[in-house]
Amino acid sequence: MLAKLIHFEFKSTYKLFLILIGAEFLLSIVLGVSVNTNLKIMSERMAYDPFYT
Repeated sequence: MLAKLIHFEFKSTYKLFLILIGAEFLLSIVLGVSVNTNLKIMSERMAYDPFYT
């Protein structure tokens, strides 16, 4: 009974762990993309405007 309970707990924890990793991965991709586009916009502004810092 106890072993079954532990096994079930482990399975659900494992699933939760995978979900968290997936969410973090997606978030990092989204943040990375937004940071990249922001850097691109900033570098373009710097290229066109010599006084822009």
